[in-house]
Amino acid sequence: MRDSNDLPDDVHSVPRSMAPVAARTTVAHKSAPIIVVSSSQANDVAEALWKRLMSGEDFWAVVHRPFKSHDLTRRDLRAVIFKGLQHTRGNYRQLVRTFHMPDTDYKRFLSFLSQHDCNLPFQAHRSGEAQASRETDSFEVAC
Repeated sequence: MRDSNDLPDDVHSVPRSMAPVAARTTVAHKSAPIIVVSSSQANDVAEALWKRLMSGEDFWAVVHRPFKSHDLTRRDLRAVIFKGLQHTRGNYRQLVRTFHMPDTDYKRFLSFLSQHDCNLPFQAHRSGEAQASRETDSFEVAC
């Protein structure tokens, strides 16, 4: 039986550019290298997506398409939804409008979120208790 010592040396080390904070890892393919992304990098992705959505682009083009092609992670999707729920004070129906989707896409949107385990609780947003923190990702805890 083989163990991790049988792997090549380059697999054991993390490149220096990826060394700070191993907040999450994603593996695209079994033979692909592990990509380490810090919490601040994930927040940067969510912020860039949010800006595009607020500039008038729609959710299906900005978030859904890249998510389905594995260019975005579930964490990125949750971060955008969390930010949107903060903006709409926990109102998913208003979130559909905020993300520039027709009202008829409401059920499709909720179904997509449910299918990918990204339905976030809205109650804390309505009471104003939900706040994202750089130290702890509230949207991760809620999922």
